[in-house]
Amino acid sequence: VYKRQAQAFATAWSEGDSAAMAGLTEGQGRETELAVRRFQAGLRAAGTEVEVLEVAADGNEARATLAVTHELPGLGDWSYESVLTLNRAEGEWRVVWEPTVLHPELRDGRRIELIRQQAPRGPILARAGQPLVSGSDPATRVSGVAATTVGSVAVVDPDEAAERGPGVAAGDVVGTAGLEEAYDERLRGRATGSVSLIEADGAVAEELATFEGEAGEALPTTLDLAVQRAADVAVANVAQPVALVALEAETGAVRAVANNPPGFDRAFLGEYPPGSTFKIVTAAAMLEAGVGARVRLPCPPQTRAGDAGRVTNGDGKDGGVVTFEEAFAESCNTTFVDEGFRLGGEVLTTTAETSGFNRSSRPGIPAVVGSFPLPETDTELAAAAIGQ
Repeated sequence: VYKRQAQAFATAWSEGDSAAMAGLTEGQGRETELAVRRFQAGLRAAGTEVEVLEVAADGNEARATLAVTHELPGLGDWSYESVLTLNRAEGEWRVVWEPTVLHPELRDGRRIELIRQQAPRGPILARAGQPLVSGSDPATRVSGVAATTVGSVAVVDPDEAAERGPGVAAGDVVGTAGLEEAYDERLRGRATGSVSLIEADGAVAEELATFEGEAGEALPTTLDLAVQRAADVAVANVAQPVALVALEAETGAVRAVANNPPGFDRAFLGEYPPGSTFKIVTAAAMLEAGVGARVRLPCPPQTRAGDAGRVTNGDGKDGGVVTFEEAFAESCNTTFVDEGFRLGGEVLTTTAETSGFNRSSRPGIPAVVGSFPLPETDTELAAAAIGQ
């Protein structure tokens, strides 16, 4: 019976049920419940696991050794052993309440207090090392450039902290968007903390456990500050939603990302048909197939390729017969539909992939990459040839 009582107390403690713990004591329920709640408030453990290691009885007294492990938010586990005494009176085993049940050093009015400090957050750096954002205060950690891509931070509440995992505690500053969120663990570092034994007069008697922290790491990016500022200026006064991504042709490195209005990162997440810019790909396929710049081609006001529907020039213009160079300069839809149909879907797909479509791209944050599905019908091929 005394073993069951010891296990019941351990289970109640593991479940954080101070009332159940108090109900197992011998006439000290109110004192027990208040002490347990005070202990829980000072430690702020995310979870507690209590295991009964051994129980031995001698007459009307039994002693149980408990293995206690507390999960401390954003720090780690704190483990120790304590002793639980039980007495039998009138055939019933009850727990003898002592604060030392919670921890062997809890006596003479002492209490436990968790002291925790979040590590300094690492900066996000431009290509040449200039900080795009720095510091840990959400009010001031705001980027003046590439704001949507750099992202944002915020203070988390207990529920959000629990969702983030064991490295985060309520009140921590975490990344909530962009690079700040994608690289939050790196930027956040590891908190410093200690479990202190506090005397009744408020003095620290002893540090029962310490947790060494680590400052957040800097996050270098490929963004070029001068190019980025120019990109931000370029989109600032555009009335319609607009996005810009500047890539270094030789390496594919992202040198600038701009969005207006800010918020949704349409530069990386927006999905749009390339439109007539795709005629560059179709033109490249034509050149590869031997169509010279001075070759003369028809540019009628409308055309129908195979089973596809009718395609017209944007302004309904009849361009007559023009050179390939002129058809490209005038963005003649009908010329490029006819030529794309002649080349075929496989050729266009191969040229598109050479131009960067259908590649796996990892810019460091969620992004939609360019895709060019192989056209399966005449209608798809006609539309693909002019980027629709």
